[in-house]
Amino acid sequence: FMGSLKILADKAGVEIKDINPELRDKKQKLLDVLEETTKFFEGNLEKNADALKYLKDRGIKKETIKNFRLGFALDDWRTLLTHLTKKGFKEEDIEKAGLIKKSKGKTYDRFRSRIIFPMADPSGRIVAFSGRIFGQEDDKMAKYLNSPETSVFNKSNILYGYDKAKLEM
Repeated sequence: FMGSLKILADKAGVEIKDINPELRDKKQKLLDVLEETTKFFEGNLEKNADALKYLKDRGIKKETIKNFRLGFALDDWRTLLTHLTKKGFKEEDIEKAGLIKKSKGKTYDRFRSRIIFPMADPSGRIVAFSGRIFGQEDDKMAKYLNSPETSVFNKSNILYGYDKAKLEM
């Protein structure tokens, strides 16, 4: 609701004063992390001829890839984490965004070797990801992996592609 209200207020030239700026700042940090992650995944896909060929062979056009901001997560344990920390994001915020996992004292990227489908809220802000395994398929790995629920993503409230289709609907 606040996202929609902000968009309308910006169009109307009205300033909205937050009731609790600390909560807004925390949410905005997560949205910023998710946006930078989307750009990172998009860049990875542009450089991966095999993943692009796979999408093309499935009938997905370049314009669709661009419009839906599809991406690719490299087959590496910490590439995203390293990228985001170099961009100035804190590991705590990256974890809260559901992008990394911690196990036995080690931290690693949640999405590895996957074609990435960013999931947006009705305002078009990226709030989560779904990834389809690519290149490392076996029975031990889940074919699809989704972001966990976070303070900006509730799977019951998000319909993939709704932000693109809502006007036509």
